[in-house]
This record gives sequence, structure tokens and C-alpha cells, in this order.
Amino acid sequence: MIIQPILDIASICFLKGIRDVVFSPGSRSAPIVLAFVRHGGFQTYTISDERSAAFISLGIAEKKKKPVVLFCTSGTAVLNFAPAIAEAYYKNIPLLVLTADRPPEWIHQQDGQSINQHNVYTNYIKKSYTFPDSYHHTDSLWYAHYIINDALNICISDSSPVHINIPIREPFYPHRTEVFSYSETIKIITEETTQKTLTASQISFLQKNICDASQKIMILIGQCSEMPIYLEECVHKLGAVVITDITSNAHTLINTITHAELFIEKEPHTYIPDIIISFGLSILSKKIKLFLRKNAHLIKQHWHIQETGSVADTFQTLTHIIRVAPSYFFETISNMNFPPSTSSAYQKMFVEKQKKIHHTIYNTLKKSDFNEINALAFLLSHIQGKYNLHLANSMSVRLVHLISMDISDQITVFANRGTSGIDGCMSTAVGISLASPDEQNILIIGDIAFFYDINAFWNEYIPKNLKIIMLNNHGGQIFRIIPESSDLKELEPYFETTQSKTAKKICEHFEMNYFHITDTESLHLQIPLFLKKKNTSVCEIETNKIINAEVYKTILNI
Repeated sequence: MIIQPILDIASICFLKGIRDVVFSPGSRSAPIVLAFVRHGGFQTYTISDERSAAFISLGIAEKKKKPVVLFCTSGTAVLNFAPAIAEAYYKNIPLLVLTADRPPEWIHQQDGQSINQHNVYTNYIKKSYTFPDSYHHTDSLWYAHYIINDALNICISDSSPVHINIPIREPFYPHRTEVFSYSETIKIITEETTQKTLTASQISFLQKNICDASQKIMILIGQCSEMPIYLEECVHKLGAVVITDITSNAHTLINTITHAELFIEKEPHTYIPDIIISFGLSILSKKIKLFLRKNAHLIKQHWHIQETGSVADTFQTLTHIIRVAPSYFFETISNMNFPPSTSSAYQKMFVEKQKKIHHTIYNTLKKSDFNEINALAFLLSHIQGKYNLHLANSMSVRLVHLISMDISDQITVFANRGTSGIDGCMSTAVGISLASPDEQNILIIGDIAFFYDINAFWNEYIPKNLKIIMLNNHGGQIFRIIPESSDLKELEPYFETTQSKTAKKICEHFEMNYFHITDTESLHLQIPLFLKKKNTSVCEIETNKIINAEVYKTILNI
């Protein structure tokens, strides 16, 4: 017999607008599986590998900007969700994580598939709950309903993962004649949200400080999914410098500075701003982080725009947290009156410097032998139309950032930069592709990250709208780039972890189209065919890691 409170979990989720459910099957979680599957109102995905399942759910939630229900059976299955939950926590992606568990008296009693699951994700969730394990009193049923409502309200309002651990007693499976009853009148607790606004005194403070700044204003954009309205108008009005990277999705703006790390260290006093205005999540460039920290004493103010959640002082420059939406903030600034701006000289200095950098990068790539960087440049120049572009950690995202000067404004970039791990990049791209069946998706991923996450394909939902560029330099290329590790005698066996595999057999096993590129001639021939091919395809670009490293270092030393 399936107890009613378990069925009510599905009812409440449906009534609060949840439609996507990802689970890894198991016996202890069977009542939860049946509750959602028999409801009939959910898109359900059965993914056997818990780590991959969690990243796929993360991808769906990130794309749809709505919570996804994720659950599994008890024991070590629960631990395999952790990497994706941590990524969701640091990326502000909503997941409702349900874990089946043994009744509390059977923990630490050498019973099968039992570990201590209480607060198991405590550092990487907004809140943790334990579901009642018996329902003999009416208060227990009320409390079960409250937990689901509260968890979803926090998940939605804070856009973060929450966890409910659910002890389940046997029997797990219903009698074949049992009829499930789903209530449409169950109690729903709705959280009403309002837009946060600035007071008159706060607006006056912002206006005064912008006017008092020595005409050196920097807008720093971290990882974002879209640009706020009125931002471009404010940039023009203030003559501000806009620092972005490939994960900012700011390539729809004109004159953004994407390669500041290649020149700002040379003349720090010239490039340091008086005021930093930032929004978004983490930035990609370590050099910019270190540069701002080193010169923090020269920066008068740093305003970070963020409605909710903890704000990091990444650059050690933070002075004010402004709790409004970025769109509202820039709309407010655009309506202010300022004296005629003379700060365009500051902006012009950055723009002209970057143009020279871009010209040099183009020339460097043209003159260099076949390598993964000029191969990617050729690929990006051929991506036409609307695409979701997924960039894996750790070199893939950096390489595309390096050559992103002419990236199409119809491309939306996704990357797991919350924790920056390689462990679920492919599964996340699968999730986003499933959530956007009418859009085209391209994943650029290195060989180590590709092989690490091949269980992304071990399911029945491999999306036909996903194409994968696998950069195979037969090892962890980033360790050849890092100055401290590049000269170690232990580099190849212990850091690069050199491997000799290719993707061909994997593509055959999962019945995916396979393309193979080893030189400029095959690049020019294969890329157009790859982009036109229907269904899931993998294009493997094999390159020489030594040439790759030399070209990359040459560009960094421009």
C-alpha cells in the first residue's frame, strides 16, 4: 500500500507548477516513483547513474528556470547527487531533491543500503527537511504537506536546491488492484513576491557618487543568462567600461571588453576604475581577480547588484550590496540626469587596446600550425543561427573565451562555473537539450571531461538536437598551461594523466554520428557536414598538445 502523504508530494508539486521529474530507480524509492509516474502530469526521466541524473536535472532546471524534482533510493546513491547539488547551489539553480531512506531506528544497524542521510547535503542547500516516518496523528499529515510547500517556496524564491529526506517503511509496492488518489484541493501555501525598489535617498546616493567619480566607471559582468534592459543605454550615458567574458552572455552589447586580462597588468594605474558596478555570478579570468585584489586600495567604491542570496567579495573591493534586479537598477540609472560625460576617454582607451589584441590573436592563429584553438575559431565562424553553446571545464571554456571576438549574438552560452568541475558537463548539456527540443545545442568539451561523463548517454533520452565537439589532445591540457606545473617532470603521468583513447567506439556503442578531424584539410571538409547532420553527433578534433600549449602561451603573452 502506498501511503497518502507520498502521493500528496506529487499533487503539491503539480499544483505549484512543477512538471519535470528525474529519478534513479531503486526499491526504497519505489513509492515516490509510482506517485509521480501514475499521476500523469509530469515529464519523467529514468536515469540509472545518479551523478548523471543530477546534472541532467540541473540542465533542465537551468534552461527552464523552474524547479526540477530529483530523487533516488537510499544509501550511497544519495551521495552521487552531491556534485550537481553543489553546482546548483553556487549557480542559483532550483532543484527539489528527494531521497528515500530507512526508518530512523535502522540507521547504523548494518541494514542494507543505509547510511546517515540526515543533513547529508548541509553545506550545499538552502534548507534540509526530514519527512515524518509515521502518520498516526493528523499533525503528521499536516506537517508533511507543510514541508513540501515550504521547500518549494524556498526553492522557487531563492532559486536554489532544497533537500527532503523521506524515511519509508515496507511494503514499498502497491497491490495490483490499488487505486491511487490524487487530491486537487490539497492545501497550497503560496509565497507572494514583490519587486524590490530603491528609496529616494538611495537613488540620490547613487547619482551623487557617479557624478563625483573621476570619470572612470567599470561595469563588471559575471556569468549571466541574459543582459538587463537599459544596460547599453547606461554604458553610453556614463561612458563606462564593460568587462565581460564568454560566460557573461554579453556578446549582444557593443564595445564590451573581453580580453582585459591580456593588457591591464601592464599599466595598472591607467586602467583601475574609481567605481565598479557588478552583477552576475563568477568571472572566468583569474588574472582580473588578482589584478583587482592587488589594486583594491585604489578603488573608491564597488556596488554589487543582486536581489537575494549571499554576495561574495571576490575582488576584496566590495563596499555596497544593492538588493534590486539589475534591470531595475540600470533603468533607474538611465533616468538620472548627469552633466555631459567626459569619461568616454576611459572607455575608448580600453576599446582601442582590445581591437589591437584581437587583431594580433587573428594573425597568430593564421600563422600557427593546425591546433585546437584555430580549429575552434573555424567552428565558431560557421555556427549560424540560434544555438545554445555549452562549454565544458576546464580548457574548453577558456579556449572559446580566447577566440570569442566574433561570436554570434544569437548564441546563448552555458557553463558549469558554479563549482567549475568537469564531472557533469556533458550530462548538463543533455539536460538543457532535453529542455529545449526546438533549439540547436553544441557542446565543446575536452577528452578527459568527455570520458569522465560518458554515462550522460547511458539512458533512453539522448537528445537529437545535441552536437558535441570533443577536443582530444590526449590528456589534461590545462596542466601544460599552468606555469607552476608545466615544467614538472611528473607532468604527463600524474597531472595530464595522458590517455590514448578516441571517441569512435563510444559513438558506435551509443549509435551516434561520428566525425574525425586531424588537420586543416579535414577541418574544412568535416565541420560543415557535422553542423548539417541530423541527430546526435560527435566531432572529434585530435591535436598535438605541445603545439596547442605553445599557441595558447603565445596569445597570453601578447
